[in-house]
Amino acid sequence: MKKAFLFLAALTACIAGAAELELVKAFYGSKDRTADVTEAVRKNAIVIPGVLLAMPVDNNLLGGDPAPRAYKQLIVICRESGKEKKAVTGEKQTCIVLAEDFRPTEAFRMIGAYYGFADQWNNVTEKLRTAPVDVQVDNFNFGPDPAPSKPKSLIVIYCWKNKVRLLRLAEREIFFRDFYRKK
Repeated sequence: MKKAFLFLAALTACIAGAAELELVKAFYGSKDRTADVTEAVRKNAIVIPGVLLAMPVDNNLLGGDPAPRAYKQLIVICRESGKEKKAVTGEKQTCIVLAEDFRPTEAFRMIGAYYGFADQWNNVTEKLRTAPVDVQVDNFNFGPDPAPSKPKSLIVIYCWKNKVRLLRLAEREIFFRDFYRKK
């Protein structure tokens, strides 16, 4: 009983101390022409509270092309535990801002896996790590249902070939254990 209490106390402390990731500002454009796209990022980004902010860098999602025919970047500034964090991502890539810093590795390493919708997510990292076979993305495999009547996704954050990457699968799609080797 005492061990269970100590475990729960430690778990509660870890959760209470978990970093929150807050979007401060976002800009999109070239060296010469940029646009404030903070609201577009708030509207279109995948946000898993305390874990991740991710978004494809795409003219349509960011409200248009502020610098036609020029190379553009999305600059996202977030605040985590009072400190600002900046991510710079080129167009047609995926901007990924993690609450915790991870050093990318050459070998595959799963950082986390989440199943849900909007701001309602189940952490399914261990379920996915221990799944013996490929699995369908659904409530049976990743439930209980975190967002009833909503179209859910499986988000897998991972390192491979020295980059942090993201895989997003919709409900009823199949998660293949060796997905990263096919990229």
